[in-house]
Amino acid sequence: MKKRITAILLTSVLVLSMSSCGNSESQQQVEELTAQLDQLQEDYDALKEELKAAQKTAEEHTVENKDAPIEQITKEETDEKSETADEPSYEITYQNAIFHTDEYGYITTRSIAEVKNTGEADLYLPYGSYDLKTQDGSIVHSSKFFRPAPQIIAPGKTGYYFENVYMDEGTPTEGISITPYITPETSKLKNYRLEISNTAIFDKEYGGIDVHGEVTNTSDVAHEYLDIMIVFFDSEGHSIGQAYDLISETLQPGETRGFDISASDLPTTITTADIAKYQVYAFPEQYQY
Repeated sequence: MKKRITAILLTSVLVLSMSSCGNSESQQQVEELTAQLDQLQEDYDALKEELKAAQKTAEEHTVENKDAPIEQITKEETDEKSETADEPSYEITYQNAIFHTDEYGYITTRSIAEVKNTGEADLYLPYGSYDLKTQDGSIVHSSKFFRPAPQIIAPGKTGYYFENVYMDEGTPTEGISITPYITPETSKLKNYRLEISNTAIFDKEYGGIDVHGEVTNTSDVAHEYLDIMIVFFDSEGHSIGQAYDLISETLQPGETRGFDISASDLPTTITTADIAKYQVYAFPEQYQY
């Protein structure tokens, strides 16, 4: 707009200089240019007023929203999503207390809880506790040594809590329920899971079950105090017991070692015919503080 006004002014000056010679045609051009200049000035003034009004509206909008800037809202939403993703998410998919009385009258119980990681991050399982109760709510047994394994479980995977104990003589064994108390956390530790191969399950000559196999350190670090855990399942897919072994010698990266584990915590009356499937885990002992 300013350039157009300047051009018209220059043209006007030229025409005026020509009109000073008395040329009537030049005088008419001056009048026409003057009219155009007046119109352009009016248009220019109108545009200035519109610009002032737009600037005022923008300033008022900024003042009204000064307590909630866009950057702050975006950050709060991001932090909220991050906190939600970090919260441990899990589900206890199965729990049971299995009693057994042997031929000598001794009573044992295998307390079990299965925990599924339903979150997006690895889950760390610290030691838990549980109560065994009768149908009227009376406590039969209470323990603070509910052992987890594996200690770290990936999203979508399942971990287990177990304890096998001898019960007092005369302990009721019917209609007993278990109430587990566990507090899984989002894991801060690396989830190591070593490779298991060449497994086989056998009935022992005088009762009981043995499991043989090999473990290979497929990680890039050496592991000492390596846990081997076997979980046994019935035909309905529920865990009915477990067996443990500890490899205390250091297992170097790429090294393979055999194991032979006796399921001594299972009643000797259980045979391989009672085992629908079994799962073997190998992992280093890790503790999160």
